[in-house]
Amino acid sequence: MALAGGAYDGAVGNLGEGGLFIHAPAPYAAGTRLELAFRLSTPGAVCTLRARGEVVWVRRAGAGRLHGFGVRFTDFEAGDAGVIEGLLGRRLEARRALGFA
Repeated sequence: MALAGGAYDGAVGNLGEGGLFIHAPAPYAAGTRLELAFRLSTPGAVCTLRARGEVVWVRRAGAGRLHGFGVRFTDFEAGDAGVIEGLLGRRLEARRALGFA
């Protein structure tokens, strides 16, 4: 992730078509606009996706929970939204096949 020429590393804790949760101490306040670059592992490949987003909430550590913040996607590089949709679709199919969805 980059903001104002800087970079910050965190781990994606949850990913959906509308946004993601990042496990990391929250250096950004709600409303902060970010440029994101994150790696996803898919069967047989690892790809880097690029998007823009906005921090919509921040969670502080406590009660067994880690620091983190939620980001709502506002825009993607060409084709990157389709990569996420495909990955989530395959995950749903696998869950259904195992009887979890």
